[in-house]
Amino acid sequence: MKKIVLIASVFCCAYVANASESPIKLKAVVSTESADWVKTPTGVWESFVDEKKVFYKINATDGSLWSSSDNQKWELVKENSWQDKNGKWLKLENKELKSSTDGKTWSVVLDSQWESANGMWYKFDENLILWSKAEKM
Repeated sequence: MKKIVLIASVFCCAYVANASESPIKLKAVVSTESADWVKTPTGVWESFVDEKKVFYKINATDGSLWSSSDNQKWELVKENSWQDKNGKWLKLENKELKSSTDGKTWSVVLDSQWESANGMWYKFDENLILWSKAEKM
């Protein structure tokens, strides 16, 4: 019995020694592809106001902002502003996207992109067409 245990031990040690000489090689697969911007079919994006979902859209003719609680009945947003995922205020002014932390002092968002409350990224083009990107940036 002692001989069997000794032989098994030697066999295991030899196996481990051989295994450590040729380590397992792992290949890391990294995707360099990113989601493309796609034109939204409805021009609508989501946000939250007082923890309630609100839908927004822009009238491309005059740049006015419209909101809806049910994505059916729309009302003009007098302040012409909405909030992004982090609570920063955004608005369109003269076809430029602007942001503010206090709703008073505004600066231009150079890439015209923002992350909505649903985690989607959006941007407007020069014709106020809404584009989206499902991937987090």
